[in-house]
Amino acid sequence: MTQGGHGLSVVDLEVGYDHSILGPFTWNVAPGEILAVLGPSGCGKSTLLSTIVGAIEPRAGSVLLNNRNLGGVPIHERGIGLVFQEPLLFPHLSLIDNIAYGLRAHRVPRDHARARAAELLDWVGLNAVKDQRPWEISGGQAGRIALARALAPRPQALLFDEPYSALDSPTRLRLAAQVKELIADQHIPAIHVTHDQSEAEFISTHILHLP
Repeated sequence: MTQGGHGLSVVDLEVGYDHSILGPFTWNVAPGEILAVLGPSGCGKSTLLSTIVGAIEPRAGSVLLNNRNLGGVPIHERGIGLVFQEPLLFPHLSLIDNIAYGLRAHRVPRDHARARAAELLDWVGLNAVKDQRPWEISGGQAGRIALARALAPRPQALLFDEPYSALDSPTRLRLAAQVKELIADQHIPAIHVTHDQSEAEFISTHILHLP
């Protein structure tokens, strides 16, 4: 983990509410690297992600993506994909349309959006159930669909907020291995929040410990 450069960087970043402040942090997650943010519940891991993605203003410092300062840039224009602990899929949409949703919101033609979604369905191994609704599939499958949806717009960085915590251990390890390979293949930086030491060690290139 280098100090600045191409990738996802924070410079003298302080995050938090009122008197509960974390930082300052200065680091760079290079393309293809995964930084695991490790710490107990309530230590500020999700606040750090929310600040990087733009949902919360930093107390101080800067967030940069590929040397572009993201100060004042709206969430939808930052080029950062976010995968939550809960899949948060749209129950009324098919799986393929859940994945295509973000592209359609950016006015990508329906045929192109569904073609991109079909590529990602193949990657996560769920093309056979593309027309099913979220309530018809397992939690592990829903997690894979949420990942595919985050990847659909080809983000320049990915943030993971404890995405595997609801899954059984074999599924969690399998998905983590797939994501690690994907990050390397796509050559994009990623941050993975977890409270699980073994998961952090397995998936990450570097670990940031929060108290």
